[in-house]
Amino acid sequence: MCPGFPECRNDDNADEDQDERSTEEQKEPEEANRLLGNTQHYKLLDSDPTQEITQNVKRVIQKIVSNGSIDRKLGQNLLENYPKPGRFYFLPKIHKESNPGRPIKSGNGTATEKIPKFVDLLIQPLVSALPSYVQDTTDFIRKIGEIKNLPLSSLLVSLDVSSSYTNIPNEEGISACTKAFKPKRGKTPTKKELAELMQLTLTNNNLVFGNKHYLQIHGTAMGTKMYRLLPTSLWETSRKNFYLDKT
Repeated sequence: MCPGFPECRNDDNADEDQDERSTEEQKEPEEANRLLGNTQHYKLLDSDPTQEITQNVKRVIQKIVSNGSIDRKLGQNLLENYPKPGRFYFLPKIHKESNPGRPIKSGNGTATEKIPKFVDLLIQPLVSALPSYVQDTTDFIRKIGEIKNLPLSSLLVSLDVSSSYTNIPNEEGISACTKAFKPKRGKTPTKKELAELMQLTLTNNNLVFGNKHYLQIHGTAMGTKMYRLLPTSLWETSRKNFYLDKT
């Protein structure tokens, strides 16, 4: 006997392992279909809309180039030469019961792939400077340590937004980002053009799973460069509104 090596295990254990693998393989498409079956977030399409989306992207980019907000070379770099649909997959939330999936979109090669990267370059420095922005655990500990003279009756409260990325209202997220954006002199998109680029990305978020095509119609997909900007900016706006309501 040689414990720990599969080839030395008895047939009963091998059968159990095979059953577990088969069960997990069956769960994957079931969970993906459950997520994509949410008609508030995804729309099942009759065909692949990639070519139509590509034309929309070209039209918007060409208009911004014509306005002089970006140069022609950058405009060309924002276009994908051979666009394809995004690929849908999910990561199981192992800390939750039944391990529900967290939807992810692989946007490599999509018609809008490069636009969120450009938007991120424009807004990320501003978002990082927001009072409510927390970079990571170390940053959180540092911020907590900077709070002085807290009353003994103070309560530390945290909250979690359920499925925050797919639940972000697109218009509110765009509005929050454009409010934080301060166009620089020279070739920089205006607030209106920035909003148009974000709208273009959020409303043309097509993806494929198996042989079925979908369009995300609400929120933003994890996996795109822009997905961090929307909740951070929106939370800052919500935080300000909360304090205004209390004063």
